[in-house]
Amino acid sequence: MTLARLAANFDLKTSNMPDSQQRELRLLFKRIDSWKQQRTQVTNRANGILTGHSFTVFRLITMNSPVGLRILQAIIEQKSPEEIAALHRNRAKRPEIEKCAAVPLPDYMRSYLQEVLEDVRTLNERIDRGEQDVLDKIDTCDLRPQVELMVTVPGITSMLALRSIAEMG
Repeated sequence: MTLARLAANFDLKTSNMPDSQQRELRLLFKRIDSWKQQRTQVTNRANGILTGHSFTVFRLITMNSPVGLRILQAIIEQKSPEEIAALHRNRAKRPEIEKCAAVPLPDYMRSYLQEVLEDVRTLNERIDRGEQDVLDKIDTCDLRPQVELMVTVPGITSMLALRSIAEMG
């Protein structure tokens, strides 16, 4: 759909980008996608284990969100259910979060959750660095005119424009 909108709005031409630069850009995107997939696997596995212990807070809040990571840290620090619920900005959700967080977790879960938190933070840092490396390619590969033109279409970001260039040239 997005490519159709681009094609309808612009006379798309192949990039003057050398094949080696296109391959490098494609590889950067593959690395980022791989890290995102790993992060999803880590958080899904942790959520499954927590749900198995009847701790269902992360069915209400995404574990990889800023609030989710703060709640994960609060669980590790053995904060009370009231303190955990207070971390969420929406007061209407707090009673349900508090109820879900009241389930006691075994002590061995805290070390596992600490590893999960470290893994997610590490993967988030890698993803951020990778995305910055991709955005740096705009100037390195002299793609600024193409990207600026593409982002004028609603819904097209610089990252999506670069992904299109990486995949199609």
